[in-house]
Amino acid sequence: MKPVEVIGTNVESGPTAPLVQYRNYIKTIAGEVHCNVVAVCKPDPKDPSQAAFSQCDLRITNKLDKIQFYLIKVGHSGGPVNCYQSVLVIDIAQDIKPGVYITGILVFLDGKYLTTLHLAIDVNP
Repeated sequence: MKPVEVIGTNVESGPTAPLVQYRNYIKTIAGEVHCNVVAVCKPDPKDPSQAAFSQCDLRITNKLDKIQFYLIKVGHSGGPVNCYQSVLVIDIAQDIKPGVYITGILVFLDGKYLTTLHLAIDVNP
């Protein structure tokens, strides 16, 4: 079984920039359901100078025809590791046409916009 490829990126510059990990490309066929775990963490959990965040919200930038998105908030781990994880469930309709569908995931930390993550869903015949 091939491992799932995940990208990780610091979404701001500087040593305290949060690290975001997620899948930016999903290859699928009609009728499948996929889960995309989005993790937002501070880069050095042992550094007390890095402010903890108490809330992380994700939103889809645009709705896609024949693709439904559901967000499951997994939770936040505070203390020595400040990381927030959510699962984006992606439900592909049976009657979708093959093609690459592009959307974005808006990330907010403590109500402040952080970044937009790009997501490509490649539906094969």
